Amino acid sequence: MLERSAQQQKQDEKRLQTALQTRQFEIDLFWKRSVFFWGFIGAAFVGIAALKNEQPVLSLVIAGLGTVCSISWTLVNRGSKYWQEQWESKVEDVEDFVTGPLFKRREPPQKKGWWLSGRQYSVSKLAIAISDYVLLVWIAIFARQVWLVGSLWGSYRHPTIAFLGAVPVIYSLVILLRSRSSDTNVEVNRMENLTKKEMPVVALYQTVSSRRISYDSLIWQTPILGLTAQAFLFTAALSHGNTHVARYIAASLAGLTSLMSMQLMSKHRHHEVIDNQMLQQIEKENDWPPFHGKSADRAKLVGQPRPWYVNFSSYWIWMAGLWAFLALAVALVFITWFRPDSL
Repeated sequence: MLERSAQQQKQDEKRLQTALQTRQFEIDLFWKRSVFFWGFIGAAFVGIAALKNEQPVLSLVIAGLGTVCSISWTLVNRGSKYWQEQWESKVEDVEDFVTGPLFKRREPPQKKGWWLSGRQYSVSKLAIAISDYVLLVWIAIFARQVWLVGSLWGSYRHPTIAFLGAVPVIYSLVILLRSRSSDTNVEVNRMENLTKKEMPVVALYQTVSSRRISYDSLIWQTPILGLTAQAFLFTAALSHGNTHVARYIAASLAGLTSLMSMQLMSKHRHHEVIDNQMLQQIEKENDWPPFHGKSADRAKLVGQPRPWYVNFSSYWIWMAGLWAFLALAVALVFITWFRPDSL
């Protein structure tokens, strides 16, 4: 290792630890975000398979949703890969002064035979390749549904076809052009020179912050997994090929899934809010910038405008959506039980 002063060595160790933790955090988020998008994409696949011939217009809407979600997924994968590489570069820059060339040096692969031995493939690159393939599949499905609806209606210039075909394309272009992250850097000099008295506070702050991030991730994983299950259950409940008993059971399970998703989502939200309030209290007591304050204060901190639509609570919007799914499931239960022939 290269020779450094005691103070520089301590700073390098702190930088290395932070870079390693953030790198691991980005890797975890890479797969959590994939699960998030697979919930929408999987539900869209189920819907398009069930309705592609019976409801061509609704299938066109679902195909547009699948295409937009697939474009977002492949871009999110690339964004996650970018930030992961950013922190890997930071690790490689400072590891020579702390541990020596740990990540820079590649060890020879273990000899375990041709079949079971490891291969030098990038897991994240494979995930990006799969997301690109899924995008191509959805583009083909979307083009097929536009052609099918146009053939059935006798013209591709019909206002409905033009609107349903243009919205996903325009929205995808907006995502491509307007979703790049900014290069704004926030300088916080207050955290660089810490006294011995402040070190335990910083350790507590980092622990609570990591726990809050975990709860926040769990909040948004819950409804996506629930929606994936509900897509299958609602398809079974509305399918004419199933018996009345099977449709009744599927509708009941869809309602139960909504209730469980709302309960679990509320529990994770409760813990996330408590940790966020603890972090705000630590920041206030130590005169730190409001990293966990209101979004308006954080936007002002970095000089970014705050769009009007972010004023709405995403949590309550999702809860309202789950309540709507619950109401639909209850309605299907009653219809299947009392008026089974109406479906």
